[in-house]
Amino acid sequence: MEDLATEIFNAIRDHHTSFGGLVSKRVPLCIPPRTDTPELYAFGISRFAEIYYAFEAAWVAQISELPDASGSSTPDGYEALDSFVNDDRGRVKSLLGQIYIPELLRSEKLRSDLRALGLPPRTEQSGQDGKDGVQGNAATAFAAHIRSAIEEHPHLIMVYSWIMYMALLNGGRRIRMKLAAAGHDFWERGTGPNEDGSGIGSKSGIPKGLSFWFFHADSNDLYDDEGIKQDFKRRLLSASTLLTIPERAQIIAEAVNIFRHCTRILAEIDVEVERSGLGQKKTYGSGCEKTGSGFLPSIKARLPAGMLRRRTSVRLQPVLVGIVGLLGGLYAWFLSVNGGKAQGMYGFWKAGNETEAGSS
Repeated sequence: MEDLATEIFNAIRDHHTSFGGLVSKRVPLCIPPRTDTPELYAFGISRFAEIYYAFEAAWVAQISELPDASGSSTPDGYEALDSFVNDDRGRVKSLLGQIYIPELLRSEKLRSDLRALGLPPRTEQSGQDGKDGVQGNAATAFAAHIRSAIEEHPHLIMVYSWIMYMALLNGGRRIRMKLAAAGHDFWERGTGPNEDGSGIGSKSGIPKGLSFWFFHADSNDLYDDEGIKQDFKRRLLSASTLLTIPERAQIIAEAVNIFRHCTRILAEIDVEVERSGLGQKKTYGSGCEKTGSGFLPSIKARLPAGMLRRRTSVRLQPVLVGIVGLLGGLYAWFLSVNGGKAQGMYGFWKAGNETEAGSS
């Protein structure tokens, strides 16, 4: 039997390649020269934050009763599985404890980043609001699905954590480099205060609002996350020996489902950004730069409908007056040119009428 990581990779290979390409094409839209504020990045990452909020909260809750969640030493193979005969709950808690590494958790970093980028607290905290009103968008709908799925099958935390963390520790490294290359000045623009001081460039070396992408605490080696990546892979390999065959099948199926949900989230972000014009570069003078297509329709969508109607009516009034004036001028010119002829015809017609009246 293949190890779990290989099974997951084989199942998601095509989905991973497709989704990775979509993300790579959108990263440049979030940074200069395509935009001059981090608002587009903040909006996008706030949606994907819902995924981390959902499964990390469930994960911590699941292992909270374990005496030691570090997973430092556990038996392997059939010996480990036999130790949990007739104790599925204990078995699942044990495997979730084995893969738990506190430094992996991203929820608090995301909340700190979103505060630093000036996102309203009600938006960043939406993943903590429970099940009420979670159908507002594709991200909150997926978060609701995660909570429901984990409640029924806690072992699915393994696939959520594996895919969402390895995405950051593999392809996410390139995204991190591109975002950080935008510079501290860019990430400081239009941002709000960071309450706990984490992620502020001048102190940690990490650009403000980007701590989500960094796993290493040593500011002298910010990009060294290979150690935590290899540790996580070893833990997953060991913990997967505690899974039953049906549980492994459920994990593989959910791995594919994760990419379907993430693709929906990305598609919805595209629609909302296009509709609102979010992240469009501010322009001055006659030049016109934009972050995407449909610039004019997006601007119109941001204006109140009444404003558009009022401006249209005001603009038409001088046009109508000008047209009437032009017609009046043409008519006056016509009279001045043909006035003598018209008056002669009128005199001839008047004289004829008077003659007829006299003879009668």
